[in-house]
Amino acid sequence: MSTLNSKKASARLILNFFKVIFGISFIIAGLITIFKNSFLGGLLIILVGVLLFPPVSEKLKQNLSFWKHRPTRIISLMGVFFLAIIISAIQSQGKLQAEKNSDAISKYIEANKNKPYLNNLKLLEKWDDIFESKITLDKSYYYFDDYSKDYKPLDTLKDGSITYGLFLENNKNKILSTEKYIKPIKEYGQLKKYFIKFTVNKKFEVTKSVAVFENDKKNVQEISDPNFDLSQYANLNLIKIQTEMYEKTLADTQKKQDEVRYAQELTNKKANWEKECISGYDGSCKNLVRFVKPNLPDPSSFEHIDTAFKRMDDYVLVIMKYRTKNTYGALVIGVVTAKVSYDCEVLEINQ
Repeated sequence: MSTLNSKKASARLILNFFKVIFGISFIIAGLITIFKNSFLGGLLIILVGVLLFPPVSEKLKQNLSFWKHRPTRIISLMGVFFLAIIISAIQSQGKLQAEKNSDAISKYIEANKNKPYLNNLKLLEKWDDIFESKITLDKSYYYFDDYSKDYKPLDTLKDGSITYGLFLENNKNKILSTEKYIKPIKEYGQLKKYFIKFTVNKKFEVTKSVAVFENDKKNVQEISDPNFDLSQYANLNLIKIQTEMYEKTLADTQKKQDEVRYAQELTNKKANWEKECISGYDGSCKNLVRFVKPNLPDPSSFEHIDTAFKRMDDYVLVIMKYRTKNTYGALVIGVVTAKVSYDCEVLEINQ
């Protein structure tokens, strides 16, 4: 009897071991699924992994009567797992379709990027920054590279086609203050919102592309003319003056930022100068030794004695004392004073 119980205990132990291994595997697979394909599908796979752990399963047996039956547990776990697979497959397919649609739009834009109705996006963001005094350093206005994956889905049509929008600053709610630099357009009114709408069919082809124009009365119109050019309605002289002021402010801001960055870098270099430039072996200034030694009558006789240094504002004053043989073979003491940069470069030397 004891032998039989012992065999059952061993079998249960082995079974629990495999349950833990499978549980961990499902949890890892669930995490991968969350990051790659489907959040909900990944959570369900993780749930299966957690339920496989013996302590969790035993706890459920105590609280849920149906969980005490092995067939019920197996069917429940398989059901949750297959549901996770189905959800993950559907969402993965949706992501794949979205990626193909985005690629189709990107190719379409690349082929038509010189059309005025597309270029209006770049102009509007630049003008908006200028007149709203938005100082952003190193900003690119070349929409068709920087924003190529920021197409927002808008609607699914009856034939299965999907419409996408390319918005200013990737913000579909952005309102412009164009009254400062664009006069009202007779056919459309005063511009307040502007974006490009693309229609992509099931074959991943862009079948339609229009500019969407919303005025200050919240009337929305679609403009299909690819040559629609907002610069024709802009106060270009005012924009030129404002641009010059903006660029001056931008240059001043960049200069101040460069000065702050330089000061910070210099502070860091000063703090690390001794570690970087002074030998931990004999206390010599490594680059100064490399500079002095080859110019001695007998470089092989060089022997470092002592190095002292003092940090200045833009350089370090280094005084090195050394022993070497002169042209007559006699040992002499030499002293060299040098200016060394905080990049360890020898700037000036006096012997």
